[in-house]
Amino acid sequence: MNRYGRRIVVASSHLAAAVIFFGLIFSPEDAGVRTALWALGKFAISCSFMSIYVYASEIFPTNIRNLSIGFCEMMSRVGGILAPYVVVLPLVLNSSLELGKLEAVGSEAYRVGHKYGRTRLFKRKTRVVTVFLAHPVDLAQPSRYMTIFRTLDETTK
Repeated sequence: MNRYGRRIVVASSHLAAAVIFFGLIFSPEDAGVRTALWALGKFAISCSFMSIYVYASEIFPTNIRNLSIGFCEMMSRVGGILAPYVVVLPLVLNSSLELGKLEAVGSEAYRVGHKYGRTRLFKRKTRVVTVFLAHPVDLAQPSRYMTIFRTLDETTK
């Protein structure tokens, strides 16, 4: 690691693992070949895992080094916990994707409305006037108040 540098060792071991595991997808059905490729990929990941702690301890500042490495370790554990659920993700993602699209568009519309204001978004402004009825109303009626919509052009005349 001192000869080539930590960054090169980590990057090359990740690249080797990616190539080996990608080759595992297209490997023949022979169990010996698949086992050998899996063992080589596991070796590359293990090399990366051991060298990442040395590399990470040099990246973070001294005063937050332990906290940062601990946080990274915690996130790796959370990733290990969530990894088995990736198999079920397509079943959940199809239904959640539609709601996610609506959330993204809605939040963008909200942002644009606040950024540019209503006067730039609409040519005519409408004023909503809610009038509460003063006399007692029967509970069987659908509403206890009525709403009147008027454009600003009508109210300024």
